Amino acid sequence: MNHFSTTLLFGTLLLLACTGPRTEGNLVIQFETTSYGGSYAEANIGAVWIEDSEGVFVKTLSCWADVQRMHLVQWNSVSDGNCIHALTSATKYSHVSHEITWDCSDIHGDIVTDGTYSVCMEFTEDNAVFGGLEKTRRLCIPFMKGKRAVQIAYADTVFYKNVHVEYLAFPAW
Repeated sequence: MNHFSTTLLFGTLLLLACTGPRTEGNLVIQFETTSYGGSYAEANIGAVWIEDSEGVFVKTLSCWADVQRMHLVQWNSVSDGNCIHALTSATKYSHVSHEITWDCSDIHGDIVTDGTYSVCMEFTEDNAVFGGLEKTRRLCIPFMKGKRAVQIAYADTVFYKNVHVEYLAFPAW
């Protein structure tokens, strides 16, 4: 094996080691929001997104905010308002149950590397841009994406109820 072949082989092995396996699967998130008596309660805006283990934005899954997106200060700070491939809708005028699915892809449509991720959600009933972080309600739930199924029944909080996260890996054929 010559130097070029050795370098190419080493580079390929290094790239594979850094990226790791990319198991296909689906993550289903279910939750209900509850009012905190904000300025516009019961009306609320919100977003659900995925972050990697370093807190880096992966993909927005859902955004119900339309023109008021600027008030989702935490989501905007990590995503820069990116709604590519997200399910979007206008402001909700009451608090409702949500069911959102993630196909384990990033904003480019590529399946992400197996590892620890967090599903994050934020909502507000206020003009949060002017009120700061205390005007939004955020919840992030870590989970392991890989070859094993994961089920999480998250304890109710004051603002989020009936939170369930289920990850299912697709079988390798």
